[in-house]
Amino acid sequence: MKRYVGVYQNAPDYLRLELVIVDGKLFLRQPEASEKSEVVKVGDNIFSAGGQEFVLISETNGRMKYLHISGHALRKM
Repeated sequence: MKRYVGVYQNAPDYLRLELVIVDGKLFLRQPEASEKSEVVKVGDNIFSAGGQEFVLISETNGRMKYLHISGHALRKM
Protein backbone atom coordinates (compact mmCIF):
# COMPACT_ATOMS: atom_id res chain seq x y z
CA MET A 1 0.00 0.00 0.00
CA LYS A 2 2.91 2.38 0.70
CA ARG A 3 3.95 2.30 -2.95
CA TYR A 4 0.64 3.95 -3.91
CA VAL A 5 1.15 6.94 -1.59
CA GLY A 6 2.09 10.25 -3.16
CA VAL A 7 0.93 13.21 -5.21
CA TYR A 8 -0.31 12.61 -8.76
CA GLN A 9 -0.55 15.58 -11.10
CA ASN A 10 -2.01 16.09 -14.59
CA ALA A 11 -0.66 19.57 -15.32
CA PRO A 12 0.64 22.41 -13.15
CA ASP A 13 -2.24 24.10 -11.35
CA TYR A 14 -4.87 21.92 -13.07
CA LEU A 15 -5.55 18.56 -11.49
CA ARG A 16 -3.68 17.18 -8.48
CA LEU A 17 -4.70 14.26 -6.31
CA GLU A 18 -2.97 12.66 -3.38
CA LEU A 19 -3.07 9.16 -1.96
CA VAL A 20 -2.38 9.07 1.79
CA ILE A 21 -2.46 6.47 4.53
CA VAL A 22 -4.40 7.36 7.69
CA ASP A 23 -4.77 4.80 10.49
CA GLY A 24 -3.66 2.02 8.16
CA LYS A 25 -6.23 2.84 5.45
CA LEU A 26 -5.66 4.39 2.02
CA PHE A 27 -7.45 7.65 1.18
CA LEU A 28 -7.73 9.86 -1.92
CA ARG A 29 -7.87 13.64 -1.53
CA GLN A 30 -6.88 16.87 -3.14
CA PRO A 31 -3.60 18.07 -1.62
CA GLU A 32 -4.07 20.29 1.44
CA ALA A 33 -7.80 19.51 1.57
CA SER A 34 -9.25 18.11 4.77
CA GLU A 35 -11.95 16.08 2.99
CA LYS A 36 -10.85 12.66 1.80
CA SER A 37 -12.43 9.47 0.47
CA GLU A 38 -11.45 5.97 1.54
CA VAL A 39 -9.97 3.89 -1.26
CA VAL A 40 -11.28 0.37 -1.88
CA LYS A 41 -9.52 -2.10 -4.16
CA VAL A 42 -12.00 -3.55 -6.69
CA GLY A 43 -9.63 -5.41 -9.04
CA ASP A 44 -6.05 -5.70 -10.26
CA ASN A 45 -4.76 -2.11 -9.95
CA ILE A 46 -8.39 -0.88 -10.03
CA PHE A 47 -9.66 1.15 -7.09
CA SER A 48 -12.72 3.12 -6.06
CA ALA A 49 -12.98 6.25 -3.90
CA GLY A 50 -16.03 8.44 -3.42
CA GLY A 51 -17.93 6.51 -6.10
CA GLN A 52 -15.22 7.13 -8.69
CA GLU A 53 -13.08 4.31 -10.08
CA PHE A 54 -9.44 4.84 -10.97
CA VAL A 55 -6.49 2.75 -12.13
CA LEU A 56 -2.92 2.84 -10.87
CA ILE A 57 -0.32 2.06 -13.54
CA SER A 58 3.16 0.98 -12.51
CA GLU A 59 6.55 0.89 -14.17
CA THR A 60 8.26 -2.45 -14.76
CA ASN A 61 10.06 -2.09 -11.39
CA GLY A 62 6.71 -1.85 -9.54
CA ARG A 63 6.94 1.89 -8.78
CA MET A 64 3.66 3.69 -9.44
CA LYS A 65 3.85 5.95 -12.48
CA TYR A 66 0.27 7.07 -13.26
CA LEU A 67 -3.16 7.39 -11.73
CA HIS A 68 -5.84 7.30 -14.42
CA ILE A 69 -9.22 8.78 -13.42
CA SER A 70 -12.14 10.25 -15.40
CA GLY A 71 -10.20 10.28 -18.66
CA HIS A 72 -7.18 12.01 -17.07
CA ALA A 73 -3.72 10.53 -16.61
CA LEU A 74 -1.93 11.97 -13.60
CA ARG A 75 1.81 11.34 -13.26
CA LYS A 76 3.21 10.51 -9.84
CA MET A 77 5.43 13.38 -8.69
